[in-house]
Amino acid sequence: MYQGINTVDRLLEGARQVEEAAVGATPLVEIYHEGEHLGTADPKLARAVVMAIRIKRTISQAQEVLDNYLEEIKARVREAGLAPRPLTLKASGEGQVTVSRKEPSVKVADARGLYAIFGEAVFDLLSLKVKKELKQMALSGDHPKAEEVRKCLTVEVYDEDTVRVDTRIRKNG
Repeated sequence: MYQGINTVDRLLEGARQVEEAAVGATPLVEIYHEGEHLGTADPKLARAVVMAIRIKRTISQAQEVLDNYLEEIKARVREAGLAPRPLTLKASGEGQVTVSRKEPSVKVADARGLYAIFGEAVFDLLSLKVKKELKQMALSGDHPKAEEVRKCLTVEVYDEDTVRVDTRIRKNG
């Protein structure tokens, strides 16, 4: 499922080598404007362009590895029976990873229908977006108007967890 810690080490080592390699012979950098060749970049500009390209390539490769690890975290949390509750996984001296369920998306599909249900009180439940109270009502299995309200909304429930990595080291909580 994941590419392994050796891949991350190689990417980090590659990033360190990018700077060292750029000190040597920098490739020729041609300057174009709307397809017209304007000349050749001076060595300092050429070095900066090459460095930016190499670093961006390293970041893209690292992002792929990170995405694989995030997917593995989601899968292992589900396998362990810990999903869908919000979790914080703290790595001592490293940082933390949070895993949480993506919030359902609720949008008004029939404003007139909501007005028919609630009258003027609908304005207490709506602004430019669906307010929390209306969202909770629509997602409730117990509220007496829930089914009627859902007919006026578009509710998209996600069966997906989100994972956020925080590299700041926190001493408490």
